Amino acid sequence: MRTLLTIIAILLLAVKVQAGTVPEELGVRCVIGEAEDQGIEGMTAVAEAIRNRGHVRGVYGCRSPRIKKAAGSVWELARWAWDRSEFTNSVKGADHWHSDREPRAWWEKYGTRTVKIGSHKFYKDVRR
Repeated sequence: MRTLLTIIAILLLAVKVQAGTVPEELGVRCVIGEAEDQGIEGMTAVAEAIRNRGHVRGVYGCRSPRIKKAAGSVWELARWAWDRSEFTNSVKGADHWHSDREPRAWWEKYGTRTVKIGSHKFYKDVRR
């Protein structure tokens, strides 16, 4: 019995456990809404942060009118960014972000800034 528990513990440590997962199509839509003009690096960074969150609550871009207006090439780029974000960590574990174009983000109060990519600053929630 002890051996079985040890094996289970090792397997749990080896598997990346996430609180939730975001369906691909929703993730791609959110990436377009949040980072359509940021190129592959910026889109991948936003996709990483969404994956790190495990949900899209509070992500305005998921409902952005820009999604409907996006051309086919933007959808392809966003899908590529979503796919590659599963294997990258350019945001260093960040799960929130805001644009330089926005006024001071409330995340500066509750998060630790990890990196700036394009016009987005990324933060890791310190309350978790």
